Amino acid sequence: MAIRDPAATRRRVVDAARVVFAESGPAGARVDAIAAAAQTSKERLYANFRTKDELFELVLGESVDEWLTAVPFTVDDLPGYAGALFDHLCTHDVDARLILWGQLSSRSTSALMQTGEELLERRGVEVADAQSRGAINPDWDPADLFVMIYGVVMSWIINPGTPTMPHVADVEQQRRRSIVASTVSLLVQPRGR
Repeated sequence: MAIRDPAATRRRVVDAARVVFAESGPAGARVDAIAAAAQTSKERLYANFRTKDELFELVLGESVDEWLTAVPFTVDDLPGYAGALFDHLCTHDVDARLILWGQLSSRSTSALMQTGEELLERRGVEVADAQSRGAINPDWDPADLFVMIYGVVMSWIINPGTPTMPHVADVEQQRRRSIVASTVSLLVQPRGR
């Protein structure tokens, strides 16, 4: 007789849900497909998560926390940060798609994104400090600046009909990364420079 490991089952469900939600979104994902991918039953899934929405919120929160911490943040090199984040999301398409599904379903500010919320708050303080030192354009509210940076980073990922990694040549990927970094450089450039 096999011994049940509730923590392992829960992790399998979350990992399977990441893939299924990334492919189909929260509305299109089916609980039976998540359970099958996790090699468990719907009953076991519901023993761990009350609703599919609760599971999506957790998956989205983990995904955002993961990509926010995967790329080192350097306030003095926001163009480099944006380029590295672009590379990361191009090679971690599940995270990119989950972020988009979260935005489409108005869930991109999940209360479960504790790490992300705290990181963004600390990074906002760093941006404000860099603004006071004259290193970043002071006209930006730090939260608005992050919205613009993330929008630039996601530009090719959300553009319909534009091939993304791994369907573009390395030289094209580097060109796009350079455009992302250059655009962010223009955004953060202090006045008069």
